[in-house]
Amino acid sequence: MDYWYFLLLIGTGALAGFYSGLVGTGANIVLIPMLDLILSKAGLTGDDLVKAIIAHSLCITLFSGIFISFRQYKAKNFYFLPVLYTALPGMLTASLTTHFIKVGNWFDKVTCDVIFLSMLLLMLVRLFTDRKSGVLEVKTELPPSAYLFTGALTGII
Repeated sequence: MDYWYFLLLIGTGALAGFYSGLVGTGANIVLIPMLDLILSKAGLTGDDLVKAIIAHSLCITLFSGIFISFRQYKAKNFYFLPVLYTALPGMLTASLTTHFIKVGNWFDKVTCDVIFLSMLLLMLVRLFTDRKSGVLEVKTELPPSAYLFTGALTGII
């Protein structure tokens, strides 16, 4: 392994950590394009590359979710039923989406890149244009259907 590859991995990790700490969101927004570059240089191509990137994202999401849920539980800020109402349809639709990607021949790397870049652009536009001032009104009670819909939509995406 040459040193540039090693430095690229270290730099990617540092950039992802900096972004995550600065913005307060997950680092996948940095890691996914860099993993695409790094893994394709390592010889992974096509559908295998997409599967590896999705597997990485799911692994990161799993461990982050467990850690954050544990912290919320310790802080007595963990609401089991809303989490369950959101997680179950999310797991179901994510499994179905993954199955359709796996067995179908309609999904390729270009499609994945277009979808990811579209979502990235949407988030960037929202980041720089959504500047509401004043106090936000927070609804504390939502119907279970809101959690079910949110979980199902998140699982598809």
